[in-house]
Amino acid sequence: MLGKMVYQIFLLLNAFEMLLESWISTRNSKELLRRGAVEIAPRLLPLMAGTYALMYVGSWMEYVLIPRRIEIVWAISFGLLFLLAKLLKFWAISSLGSFWTMRVLVVPETQVVIRGPYRWIRHPNYVAVLMEIAATTLLGKSFITMAVVLTAFSIVLYFRIKEEENALKQLTDYSEHMIPRNRFLPLVILVLFYASTAAAETQNYTVSSKLSQLTFDVSAQMHQVHGVSKQFSGSVSGDPVDITTAKITVRLDPSTFDTDNKKRDGVMREKSLEIEKFPFIEFESNLIETTTRSLGVNAPVDAVIHGVLRLHGVEKEISVPVRILWDERTVVADGSIDLKLDDYTIFRPKVLFFRLQNDIKIRFRIAAERVL
Repeated sequence: MLGKMVYQIFLLLNAFEMLLESWISTRNSKELLRRGAVEIAPRLLPLMAGTYALMYVGSWMEYVLIPRRIEIVWAISFGLLFLLAKLLKFWAISSLGSFWTMRVLVVPETQVVIRGPYRWIRHPNYVAVLMEIAATTLLGKSFITMAVVLTAFSIVLYFRIKEEENALKQLTDYSEHMIPRNRFLPLVILVLFYASTAAAETQNYTVSSKLSQLTFDVSAQMHQVHGVSKQFSGSVSGDPVDITTAKITVRLDPSTFDTDNKKRDGVMREKSLEIEKFPFIEFESNLIETTTRSLGVNAPVDAVIHGVLRLHGVEKEISVPVRILWDERTVVADGSIDLKLDDYTIFRPKVLFFRLQNDIKIRFRIAAERVL
């Protein structure tokens, strides 16, 4: 797991490097203005700079306030992506030479640069910036910041590119050399980042019998029947950032139900549950409702899980209130639900001359361990 201070140090070094780029931009801007350059869309630069600065603040705050486990493989992957982005940007800067600035400054009657990455795409510098934003935010799993900053930056960038290209067409030989080249590669990369992130953050968990337990209570006049089972299987699949999209399946073996009475257990298994005919009790979720969509480490979240319960050959839609607790390696759901035996055509035997009542109270703890 990535150390707590490593990401903050990375953000600080990243910000320092951006100050160095800003110094280069200022130096080049003075030279271009001295040569009679015209500034295009100056009003958009503060918006772009502010949005980029938001990336640092948002990433740091999200990393601190919503702690997420950052695996070494994840850190290396997006660290390499950041490195690739910087290499592309430095290639673009070296290719443009004194023409590179953070401002859009066009010297009339000059020839556009068509060497380096500009041989293939019109705006490699912008591609690099989008990659930087994605890599910087994803390295710390700052997903909210990534979505906000990438979206806002892309909108501003769209208008900046539009005005920049119009000016270049009028003042330089841009139309002759650059129009055949690809302009929309940044958009393709942006879409790929969103898609890869959604896929990468799907986590899989396996239900653990050792950590799970179910108890049930049913009355027969003055007598109370209490039972327990720990034989679970199943899976949980989803993104901790949005648990409403999670998929849950749980399977319970009714032959393991134990009421501490062998004779009664035999009747329950053979006549009531008919385990030879219906060997499993299964639940499959189809919707999770909660006011808190994102899971925080060791921060309980209340939710209602809707799904289908298959019991004794009968399928019914049920809603189960639960409290979810997550510690990155294990997700635990505690809850209870009341069922009616007659709804599932379950035979109710007699206990001391009194037939079991229809209502049964079920309490459970389902724990699932992450598959690494």
